[in-house]
Order: sequence, then C-alpha cells, then structure tokens
Amino acid sequence: MKTRLIVLLLVAAAVIFAAAPCGAASVSKANALADGILTFVEKENGSGTVQELVDGYLSENAGMTAEWYVIALAQSGYDVDFSRYIASLSDYIGKSGAVGATTRQKYALALLSAGVTSDFTEQTADETIGALGIMSKIFGLHLLNNGVKSSKYDRATLVSEIIDAQLSDGGFALTGGVGDIDVTAMALASLAPNIGLDGVSAAVDKALLMISSRQLDDGGFVGFSGENAESAAQVLLALSSLGIDCESDARFIKNGNTVIDALAAYRLSDGSFSHVPGGEYNFSATSQAYYSLVSFVRMKDGKTPLLVLDNASGAKYIEILKPSEKTPETQKIAPYKFIATGALLFILVGVCVILIVLKKKNAKNFIVAVLIFAVAVTLLWVTDIKTPDEYYGADVKKENIVGTVTLTIRCDTIVDKSDAPHIPRDGVILAESTFALSDGETVYDILTEAARKNNISIDVTSVGYVRGIGYIYELDFGSLSGWMYYVNDESPNVSCNRYALSDGDRIEWLYSCDIGNDLKK
Repeated sequence: MKTRLIVLLLVAAAVIFAAAPCGAASVSKANALADGILTFVEKENGSGTVQELVDGYLSENAGMTAEWYVIALAQSGYDVDFSRYIASLSDYIGKSGAVGATTRQKYALALLSAGVTSDFTEQTADETIGALGIMSKIFGLHLLNNGVKSSKYDRATLVSEIIDAQLSDGGFALTGGVGDIDVTAMALASLAPNIGLDGVSAAVDKALLMISSRQLDDGGFVGFSGENAESAAQVLLALSSLGIDCESDARFIKNGNTVIDALAAYRLSDGSFSHVPGGEYNFSATSQAYYSLVSFVRMKDGKTPLLVLDNASGAKYIEILKPSEKTPETQKIAPYKFIATGALLFILVGVCVILIVLKKKNAKNFIVAVLIFAVAVTLLWVTDIKTPDEYYGADVKKENIVGTVTLTIRCDTIVDKSDAPHIPRDGVILAESTFALSDGETVYDILTEAARKNNISIDVTSVGYVRGIGYIYELDFGSLSGWMYYVNDESPNVSCNRYALSDGDRIEWLYSCDIGNDLKK
C-alpha cells in the first residue's frame, strides 16, 4: 500500500513538475520575443531606455507610426511618463485636419492608453463609428469598451450590429461571403469584453471554430494574399483577449505547433519581424507582433485584454480641438472683408431710411435690421472666402525644367468593398497625367501639384507619409491597408518626399489592402 502511494505521489509530482515549467516557458518565450522587438526599436532609434524611446522616437512620430507601440507599452506595466507623446499627438491632431475613421479611433485609443481623454475622443466616437463599414465598428467598439460615450451607439447596439455581419462560415470580412482571418480576429478582440451580452458567446464560438479550421500545420494562418506574420499576430491577440491560452488549447495547436511558434518563425536575427516567411524587416509585422505578444503575457498574468486599457478609467480630460493661434501671416486681413462690411453698412443705413420714410418707426423693425446686419458681418469675418482658381486648377509656375513625368492614382483594390460616393467605380482617382519636372522635384512635389490642379484631397505627414488621398485613408480597409507609390513599377524604400525624380519617370499611387501584396506588379 505504501509503495503504491509513493508511486502515485511521484507520478503526481512529475506531472506537476512537467506542467508548471510549460506554462512558465510559454510566457518566457513570449516575453523574450517582445523584449527583442523593444530592444530592436530602441537601438534603431538611438534610445537607451523605454522613457527615452517614448520621449524621442514615439513622440516625434506621434500620429504616424507610434500609436500601437504606445498602447502596448502602456499595457506592459512600464512606469512611463507619456506627457511628451500626449502633447505631440494633440498638436498633430490639431493640425492634421480630417483623417479616416479608423485612424481617428486609433488616436483616441492611444490617448486613453496614455491616461487622457479629450474633446477629440468624444467627437471621434460620435462621428466615426459605422462611418466606414465593419472596421470602423470594430475599432469603435473598443472605444465604447473603454467607457467612451457616443450619442449614436451604446455597446449592446454596436455589438449586435457586428454580430449581424458574421458570415455563414463563422468569420467576418470587409466584403464578400468568405470570412477573413484578420478581420475575424479583430472582431473577436472587440467582442471579448462583451461576452455576457446576448448572442456574443454563440458568435464567438462560431468564429473560433472557423479560425481553428483555417490554422495551418505550422500553427500559422493565411491572410489576404498568403501566410504572413500579421495574421498570426491578430489571432494571438484575439485568443488572448478571450482568455484562451493558445499554448495549451488543443483547438489551436496543429501538428504540435502553436500560434506563437508560427509567429516566432518570422523573427529576424536583430529581433524584428518580417511580413512573409524569409522576408526582410517589416514595420507592420514587427509592431503587430509586439502588441500581440504583450496581449498574451497579460492574459497569462490574469489581466484584462490588451485593448481594455488600464489607464482609461482614470483618464484626465484635455482639450485638443481648440483653435490654434494664428501666425502673423494668417492674420493678414483680405481687402474684400472691408469692402463687403462697408457695403453691408450702407445697406443697413438704407433700410433704416426706408423704414423712416414709410413711417414704420417701431423699435422692433430697427432691432431686426441691426441683428441681420450683425449676423451677416460675423459670417463675413469668420469665413475665409477663396475662389477655386486661387488654389485649385491653377498651373504651377516652374523653373529649371528638366523633362516630364506621369502620375496615376488608383484604388482598384477597394471598388468592390464599399459603395461610398468618394470611391470611383472604375478605381481611377486620377488617370495618367503628364507634369513638367523641375530639377530636384520629388514624388511628393508632383503628388501635391496633381492634387492642387485636380481638386483632390490629400493627407500627408511632415515626413512625407501619405495617409490619405481622395478621402481614402490608411486602415480604412484592414490593418494592412494604405497608400503605396511606385516609380517605373518599383516600390522605393524611401518616403515620397525624398525620392528625386528623373525625366520620363512613371509614378503610380495605388491603394493596397495588404501592404502591396494584392497589387499586380
């Protein structure tokens, strides 16, 4: 009897001993991968500490490439002061003008993760949720999950609309009848904090079944155009948000390989990640790998999902959308304002004279006339009136002409994904057009000239990153969507404001849903 008891105790001890290191090992592996990414980013940008990274690179790139790193760092437990980043992003938002729905939502989430809310956050919830299909609903739900109020949606209503978009295969997609891994994973991450609401649990189970059935033998997943790191990262985020341990749940282990195994296969020697197997460093793959790994570690530590933000509940309110101070140049008053004011005053005097002549001297008549005059003058002085020829359609005068270039702007990849009026049915925003080329002009120079001449809206950052053209913005059609430019069928590895053109160059701006992999080149 004693011998049997000893054997049982030894077996139990062996099981416990074997099981405990397994969980610890999975967290250790995830932490090592995440730390490697952070070390890479710090080294690449000359930072010695996380605080230096936030105050330097991330603050300098607020509104452009910093947001997901900020969110992940804030959720990683680092003791970081985000005040410089908050100021930079606030300034960027105040100056950037209109941007896409999901981009605004990303900014709002970044601010909440850094511990502040704002008039911009509130306005974003009211104006962007549902404005551009399911992605704007998914990111909008993340805002509501963090206590942001919307006058148009509550959580239950928005959750119901997202569930209604679930396809028969259990997945979600931007368009069509077949579920997409990335969109499905993102939908699950947003639904995770709402598991107790009607219909959520059943919808989640269907989506998880679809994801499990699509998992490859190496533990990874196929996204828009093939197997890639970002699809694995999004699934890892979704599973972790739902409290599912991908390292032990048999549904998400194929041929002995887990999602983390698949993601780790994209790691490069410097700690960064590639988009496709055997590829080079890719920003999107690296940043998404980082925050998905942080999400997994949070789940193992018993914390909330990555996008249920620790700092949101006590967020401090700041004002972002207040009018910025005008420079002396912008304070110059157009002469027509004085002329028009004089004309309005002349009309007011004339109306008063007529009232007197007609013997309608009731004080109310004069008060109404003065009020109308005051409103008209106010509108005149707060409105900056320009004729279209003062900006759009005017030819740009150039010197030192060295030749010509052509430019095309197309969005063929999304014509069947949205019926929004600003998306042309043939995908052509600007047909091939010829522009004179001055010595030293860049792709950016020609793009802005084309936008001015053809009345096309563009949203370009100070470092030459194009976020939007023709009211079509990055992330509007998925986490890998955005504008890319090509010169003579090649995709340069420098920003458009640094690519100097030569006579005869052929420029194309193309919208991609998969960082170029869906563009036939």
